[in-house]
Amino acid sequence: MSNLNKNEEMIKKELAQVQARNKNLQRQMKLIEKMPGGASYLKRVDRLMKIFKKMDKDKDGKLNKEEFENGAQELGFFGETKEEHMDAFKELDKNGDDLVEWEDFRDYCLRKMDNQNKKQND
Repeated sequence: MSNLNKNEEMIKKELAQVQARNKNLQRQMKLIEKMPGGASYLKRVDRLMKIFKKMDKDKDGKLNKEEFENGAQELGFFGETKEEHMDAFKELDKNGDDLVEWEDFRDYCLRKMDNQNKKQND
């Protein structure tokens, strides 16, 4: 088998894996939508993803301190002062590499939203 054919086979296999993952994700999203509050959860995650992408100026899928600080000032979600922003950044930077990963950002923001909702309902 030539190198070209081998590459085509590898690409076909990778494409099949991606398609299978997409089908699995679609199934999971449908299940979440059916759960009580599931559609609301998906909307919040979608909104957070848009915010994260807007903050991620270099489009590397992570937020460095400067990106986070600039976005935090614009959003007002992580406090009002630079010190509060950096405290949030430290909490979000789970592995200490001075970068905030999407998953950590999402989880932190969802917790914060839930806590705000609980306070409003008390």
